[in-house]
Amino acid sequence: MFPFADKNSNICFERYKMKEEYDFSKAERGKFLRNDIKLNLSVYLDDDVLEFVEKIAKKKNIDIQTVVNQLLKTDINIAAVIQ
Repeated sequence: MFPFADKNSNICFERYKMKEEYDFSKAERGKFLRNDIKLNLSVYLDDDVLEFVEKIAKKKNIDIQTVVNQLLKTDINIAAVIQ
């Protein structure tokens, strides 16, 4: 039983264990790669950063995502000038 498994669960985690070795000799590189897919990433902010961003968002009446994107784009522009 895995340490994170619920003792009361009916799920048998034994069948999900990793094998000692996997055979990739017939694998096809890049078979599932899709370059045209856009990923949406979750970002976890420290409490003080979140509080700062929330204050700006509330003051400007915009969402947190927009504030974070604006701040990052400003930093990108500053970094480009410095280089």
